Amino acid sequence: NNGKLSLLRDLDVDGHTNLDNVSIAGVTTTTGHIYIDADNRRLFVGADNDISIYNDGSNSRIENGSGQLIIKSPTLAIQDGNGSNQLISRDNGEVELFYNGIMKLETASSGISVVGTTTSTQLAITGVSTFTGAIDANGDLDVDGHTNLDNLSIAGVTTFTGTAEFDSNAKFDSTITADGSTGTNGQYLKSTGSGVAW
Repeated sequence: NNGKLSLLRDLDVDGHTNLDNVSIAGVTTTTGHIYIDADNRRLFVGADNDISIYNDGSNSRIENGSGQLIIKSPTLAIQDGNGSNQLISRDNGEVELFYNGIMKLETASSGISVVGTTTSTQLAITGVSTFTGAIDANGDLDVDGHTNLDNLSIAGVTTFTGTAEFDSNAKFDSTITADGSTGTNGQYLKSTGSGVAW
């Protein structure tokens, strides 16, 4: 039949149907799978074909051409090919990032929690920072404000360009140089009014 076939009632086909082109204006319901048995053949959705899903032969792709691509779920999990979590986002809650299935970063109402080592080329902190463990600074430490240290151990050379005040005993196990002069055992520093001397 080279002409048009117009059906005003239901069409029930029990076998295979091969259609070169089909246009459906109403609702289509299927209880089985939908196959697009070819690469680079897309499933388009939207009045202007705004979003498409397809496989290019090597990768599966979702492409959105307008607005935002919004994914809504009470819990959203992104996993790798082995089924290990890479990202979990919980409704009105935390977001978790994983490495090889092990959580490394978690957001919270107070900020973030990091498990393991954090490497940063630059770190700017505007608020209070509390460290419960050791701090290892392999480079220079520049403090513009007041620094209160309960215990300070210095293994190298310490140079003061301003006033150094010690409100308690200070023990020095190495050489002390003041105004270019090095003291010896039994000597003590005294104020000269403009500086110090032995």
